[in-house]
Amino acid sequence: MRWRRKETHAQVNLKMYIEEFLSKLVEEFRLDQNVEKADLGYRLTLPPQTEVIFSELFPGIFISADLVEKPADRNQEDLLIYLMKANLLEQGTGASAIGLSNDKEVFCLSLSHPFDLDYRLFKSKLEEFINYLNYWNKEIHRFKLRKTRSPFG
Repeated sequence: MRWRRKETHAQVNLKMYIEEFLSKLVEEFRLDQNVEKADLGYRLTLPPQTEVIFSELFPGIFISADLVEKPADRNQEDLLIYLMKANLLEQGTGASAIGLSNDKEVFCLSLSHPFDLDYRLFKSKLEEFINYLNYWNKEIHRFKLRKTRSPFG
């Protein structure tokens, strides 16, 4: 028999907050998608086909989404350097960070907010996250088209 740690009252409340926040978000923005239970938390698909995963931190929240597949060509190293420089001191990602997925095939953006939050702060953090997500999707696409070194140097 495996030992399982029981969830604390705060952990149960946080799950309820995330569900409540996501339900409010769907209602407020009249999204067609419902919140789905995912392996690591909750999944919400935002237009246009942006899948965002929400997980609990104790306290706080972790938000992640896929950007683009990692290129297999010779410009891969240049792109990795470009993204590392964006992560440096959060100068190009805000409070988020760009990294690789577990299988190392997809770039993803993630945000860790390790503090309690209310709906207004949740919505603000999510808006900032989505703005960076959209920006980096476009920027990586432009970078692939340029086939040149990064503008950082």
